[in-house]
Amino acid sequence: MQNKQDNIYKKIKTYNNILSIWKLEIEPGHPNQLYTLISTVSNEQHINHLNAEQYYEYWRDHIDDDYKHLLDFQVNHLSENSYSDITEIIYPWITPTGEKVLIRSGGRLYKKILNKTIVIGYNQKVESIPNINSIYQAKYRINIINNTSKLLSTNLAAEHVKIDEVTNFNGLTDLTSLDCYDATEQSKLLRWFELYNLSQRINLYSTSSIVYKKRFNDAYKFTEIKIQPVTIEDNSLVEFDLLFTDIDDTIRKDQRILFLTNLLNYIEEIEGAKFTTNTLNDILIRDFHTALANEEFEVYYQPKYNYKDNKIIGAEALIRWNYNKEFLLPPDLFIPLFENNNFILKLDQYTWRKSCEYINKYNLDIIISVNVSMKHLHDPQFQTNIEQLIKTYNINPNKLCLEFTETACYNDMNNLNKILTNLHNSGVIISLDDFGSGYSNLSLLKDIPIDEIKIDRSLVTEVHHNEKATLILESIYEMSHKLNLDTIVEGVETNDELSTLSDLGFRTVQGYLFSKPLPVGEFISLLNKPDITC
Repeated sequence: MQNKQDNIYKKIKTYNNILSIWKLEIEPGHPNQLYTLISTVSNEQHINHLNAEQYYEYWRDHIDDDYKHLLDFQVNHLSENSYSDITEIIYPWITPTGEKVLIRSGGRLYKKILNKTIVIGYNQKVESIPNINSIYQAKYRINIINNTSKLLSTNLAAEHVKIDEVTNFNGLTDLTSLDCYDATEQSKLLRWFELYNLSQRINLYSTSSIVYKKRFNDAYKFTEIKIQPVTIEDNSLVEFDLLFTDIDDTIRKDQRILFLTNLLNYIEEIEGAKFTTNTLNDILIRDFHTALANEEFEVYYQPKYNYKDNKIIGAEALIRWNYNKEFLLPPDLFIPLFENNNFILKLDQYTWRKSCEYINKYNLDIIISVNVSMKHLHDPQFQTNIEQLIKTYNINPNKLCLEFTETACYNDMNNLNKILTNLHNSGVIISLDDFGSGYSNLSLLKDIPIDEIKIDRSLVTEVHHNEKATLILESIYEMSHKLNLDTIVEGVETNDELSTLSDLGFRTVQGYLFSKPLPVGEFISLLNKPDITC
């Protein structure tokens, strides 16, 4: 890793006066955070103790007051746009010793995580702020027949001729001193001009241009000459305009864009880049409790469909996160995370509460299933909490189904049996979820009170090309029938799967073939439809 960072450091040093490479994190409602990824400046002990928030404020505070608004504008611009565009500003910056230096800061969008924007950029020391009036421009009208040139416009007061003054034209050297070019540039310019001047395949809409390096004050700058035909007679060029433009800053900016683009390809290899800090997981964990309080979590319902009787007999409650009430996050983005840090306990309880609320509010006459992590069984108040919800929302207990997973991993079978027996005796439906997956344990069917088993989709997907999967499903159906257990086959997505399940005797399915998970309003509308077909 260190060798890679050294290589990147060497690449950076090839660019003139690059001081540092940085990462900026922008998030509405939170302080901006700035990190130095690579620095070419020594003796920065005075800022080593600052955290990312303090470092951003330190950087901003030392910008000349008249230029702070430029920084604020560009930061807002970056946070509000989702495309990867380069942003540059030049400003006076006051060093800790009081010296004023000019800094160019260039940044480019690296990634967006939810509403957080991450920008990668550089600080570069510059000698002056480019002035548009200092960019050399001149336009000449050349008449080949009369061998004359006329200066039409220029922004250089020291031009050797005046505006509209007509002079003799004997070639390109009359307009621009070739002493400013090295031998290669001289040859290139003259060859280009001669070829164009001799060309007979021209029209009023054709143009030709060349970019070359010209020496200004002991430094080379990029300049462009462009030819634009003006008058053509008998298919021969009579008059054309020559436009001279200093494009050095544009070329240099293109080089800096390329530099930033290459930098983004290396950035995650830089040691100490801290990209694991405040990443997506950290944001989700940080915002969880606020989201829960603001009811950003929404309960969706996926119907359980009895296709023989052509009716919905229940639904499974599934959670979605409407982040900041702006966009939905899929459950696989946050459920595994919350299972690891135990936030799932509060999220489950929220789902139970909302489901009981909806059973009461819409007077639902079907069974609503909610997921229960086995971690809840370690809570001595678990049974009491379920019973209290039933009482609070005045619902029939047999309209609530608890779907348990990971039961084979639970060690205290006596406690499991006791709790589930009490809930079962109170009228609550008990379901064994993901049956047929890695967590299945047949002994549970004799040891604990089970009303229903939900067959895992992993068996359904193989039913057409795996004879063993078909035999297992057939055995599960016969066993559940003899044990007087209801069966739900989940994850049914095709008519072929449904046909095979029907041949095996299954009657109730859940899956996208019938319906995706629906917001509560759409689910209620589906229940009220007079004709429901798969």
